Amino acid sequence: MSTNTINNKRLAKNTLFLYLRMFIIMGVSFYTTRVVLQVLGVSDYGIYNTIAAVVVLFAFLNNAMVTTTQRFLNFYLGKGDDKSVSLCFSMSLMVHIIIGLILVIIAEVGGLWFLYFKMSLPLERMDAAFWTLHLAALSLFVNVVRSPYNACMIAYEKMDFYAYISILEAILKLAIVYLLLLLKTDKLILYGILTLLVSVVIMMMYKIYCNKHYHISHFKYCWDKNMFANLFQFSGYSLLGNAANAGTQQGVSMIVNVFAGVTTNAAIGVSGQLSHGIYNFITNFQVAFNPTLIKTYAQNEFEQLKALIFRVSKYSYFLMFIISLPVLIYCEEFLEIWLKTVPEYTPAFCRLTIISLLIDTIAEPLWKTVQASGIIKRYQLTVSFILLFNLPLAYFLLSKGFSPVSVFIVKLILNFLTYIYRFYYTHNLIKLPIIKYIKCTLIPIVSITLLSALVAIVINSTNWHFVVGSVVIGVLTIAFVILLGLTSEERIFAVNIIKQRFKK
Repeated sequence: MSTNTINNKRLAKNTLFLYLRMFIIMGVSFYTTRVVLQVLGVSDYGIYNTIAAVVVLFAFLNNAMVTTTQRFLNFYLGKGDDKSVSLCFSMSLMVHIIIGLILVIIAEVGGLWFLYFKMSLPLERMDAAFWTLHLAALSLFVNVVRSPYNACMIAYEKMDFYAYISILEAILKLAIVYLLLLLKTDKLILYGILTLLVSVVIMMMYKIYCNKHYHISHFKYCWDKNMFANLFQFSGYSLLGNAANAGTQQGVSMIVNVFAGVTTNAAIGVSGQLSHGIYNFITNFQVAFNPTLIKTYAQNEFEQLKALIFRVSKYSYFLMFIISLPVLIYCEEFLEIWLKTVPEYTPAFCRLTIISLLIDTIAEPLWKTVQASGIIKRYQLTVSFILLFNLPLAYFLLSKGFSPVSVFIVKLILNFLTYIYRFYYTHNLIKLPIIKYIKCTLIPIVSITLLSALVAIVINSTNWHFVVGSVVIGVLTIAFVILLGLTSEERIFAVNIIKQRFKK
């Protein structure tokens, strides 16, 4: 059996496990959001979302180290260097603990300043918000420390346990919502306590599993100057990109709160749940491919790498577009079914965020290739500048009386500019052919998008119930993708993978 066949089977198996994870988590998460919104109310839900934004804003430092850990573990595994893999894990865990402590201090200081001097909330909820901030900071520390174990499982492509534990986490988060209904106490504070407990349980499960199955996850105090220099340099520039993303996602949420209040933050929270629930459908697909992509770069198989970029970009977009199009067309109807109370601006926020994430699905293989190379200085400086420009523009627009929707329009435009630069950088890095990329990736994407959108608009103009319309739009989009978006070779490959899985 050829290496490519074995790799394809492994990728198919991992992808299916991740989709099982995604379907269950997406359903549970959407239902959880609805119940949390009902139990906490719009005001407390907006408060929690804003405080979480403050804490997560300071988590970009950890996100940079997570990216670094995953990159180096996959890279050394691709090189077959077990000694470096073990050294990388131990040093990464040590650094994550230090980063976690630093982040708790930063989140406490910065969060308290924002809470008392900038945040718009009812005075009677100030004490509850105060304790929620402390609990969110502790949850952040726990999630930081568990990150190397998460990276370890992904590097070894152990997606079955990763899927199972993620499903358990989603179920536990749903269970704590029902505890909110049973216990007679401040529900906002209780929600923070129970969320922290779930984080602790999940972290311990990650640690126990990795220690049992992977010898590299047994921590050994060690110090290697060259390894530290490599990790520090890579994470330092990754920090810029993660700071930009934190500014875009969480900083904008904080600015909107200052001008529009917690009700609009509730709309941002709901739109984030919906759009990122859909995006998780694609994240699971891409997570299965990312280790292979980095290992392929480490082995200098650049032609195979280019083919992976073409296919993963196209497949990722199609998968998300199939789910997104009915939501884009019938957004108000979906929100009314999902939520009993739909905060103002939510449909517009959802549509613009989904379109922005569709662009990200095409771009992700490009930035993963850049990360695989380790040559990220100029890339991160440029991308960070473009994305962080969201903050002054958001402040300017809202201070001039523009609608909060304008902030998301600007975010979409800047996201597209970022995609253009990512392609330009990857083209220069590995000689990614422009004409072939346009032919193999962009033309099929644009063609299917225009055709499906036209059909969806026509269907929406009828008097069909939105459920019927959504199903018809979804089925027709799938047909367009299979018949027009895939090559004959890709159709045969997809059919064979499905047959192999059903035989098992």
